[in-house]
Amino acid sequence: MFTDWITPVPPSGQYSMRWHHSSLGFQRLLGKTADDMRVDVTIGVPKPEAVDRQAVLETLPHGTGHINVVHGGLQVLNEEGNDGPLIASAIVIVSLDDGK
Repeated sequence: MFTDWITPVPPSGQYSMRWHHSSLGFQRLLGKTADDMRVDVTIGVPKPEAVDRQAVLETLPHGTGHINVVHGGLQVLNEEGNDGPLIASAIVIVSLDDGK
């Protein structure tokens, strides 16, 4: 059975937080840095219990991460039922405390 449940997951968070793919400059308007951000990650995969949550959080380039792994995503198994492509869905919400 497909056992590498961490590999498909981190790129979702990494790509969404890269400077050239997002508007991460907004924190400067509040006198904050990217490391002041709270990063809430929700990941959907067919086997949530198989995801190494700490490994996913360690891939986040900025902020303090919080993770929730839920049932979702998609895996299509081969004819033998022991391998196949895995699609993980991810939502990344970035927020800052503006003191209000």
